[in-house]
Amino acid sequence: MIYLPICVPGQSFENRVATIVGWGRIDVKGDPSKVLLKANLDILPDEECQNSQLAKHLKPTMMCAYAKGKDGCQGDSGGPLLTLEPEGKYVQAGIVSWGIGCADPRYPGVYTKVSNYIDWINSHSSDGAKCSDS
Repeated sequence: MIYLPICVPGQSFENRVATIVGWGRIDVKGDPSKVLLKANLDILPDEECQNSQLAKHLKPTMMCAYAKGKDGCQGDSGGPLLTLEPEGKYVQAGIVSWGIGCADPRYPGVYTKVSNYIDWINSHSSDGAKCSDS
């Protein structure tokens, strides 16, 4: 198996499908998963996220993602929100942060927007492997 570095974002991910993976709970009161799980979510436009019932708790460094019946849950925080680019690279668009419940249809999940931290990431990873532009 070949392991490659995750790419950091350079663009907006609004209206894109992204994947979360984690070992978190499978429901609010359940036990952590015994297998690595994944779910595909739609990254919501910032405006839709800001107009949600979560608006008073959101910061510009956050974004929302949602899919009916799918969500991160307790134990998934800190995990990746990934997009698969047409050239086959994975880009880390976000980091699982928080939500209200798990897969509650009234609330999207909230993710840290990695693009807001590109300068910090680059300044602390000068010797690290990078994704190529091709």
